[in-house]
Amino acid sequence: MIQLTGAAKRFGPKTLFENFDWMVTPNERAGIVGANVGYLPQEGLSISGRTVLAESMTVFADLLSEALLDELVQGAAK
Repeated sequence: MIQLTGAAKRFGPKTLFENFDWMVTPNERAGIVGANVGYLPQEGLSISGRTVLAESMTVFADLLSEALLDELVQGAAK
């Protein structure tokens, strides 16, 4: 059994869900469906000298830069 109580998930400033309660009992199948946060096309990729992992992480560049900025601001406030 899996149980969540008051769960939350955020990507940078985007809140996917919060105060989420959910229980999955044995033999039950369940899933969470929603909009994708990032997208990497499967065809038409050109070789850019990066690894596949590095290329796939580029879809999160905006979120990563916002998270780094948040860390800098919070660090400066201490």
